[in-house]
Amino acid sequence: MHINYCREIKHSPMGRMGLIIVAFWLMISFLAPFLVPYDPGAHSREIFLPPNGSHLLGTNDVGQDVWGANYSRNSYIADYFLRHGPLIGSFQSGCRNNGRPVRAPL
Repeated sequence: MHINYCREIKHSPMGRMGLIIVAFWLMISFLAPFLVPYDPGAHSREIFLPPNGSHLLGTNDVGQDVWGANYSRNSYIADYFLRHGPLIGSFQSGCRNNGRPVRAPL
């Protein structure tokens, strides 16, 4: 039994949405080092700066760049889901056969 994945994604809106989500998170995880100008854990004396040209979302109470901290956190989340997503999805797909559990061949 052969599954044509291109045809399945083309005809399934859920498949297309899943592909878009995976592509988005892949893009975030690969572009994170290039889009964050500062080290997310670095501290500076510039505390509570408003958003400006050098700090897109300003700085927090210890001088960390808020944009860098949020973006690096998102790239870690993307890495986690890209590594564990197939495993989680395979467990979820085992329960979707018209409400009956699917028996895995052993």
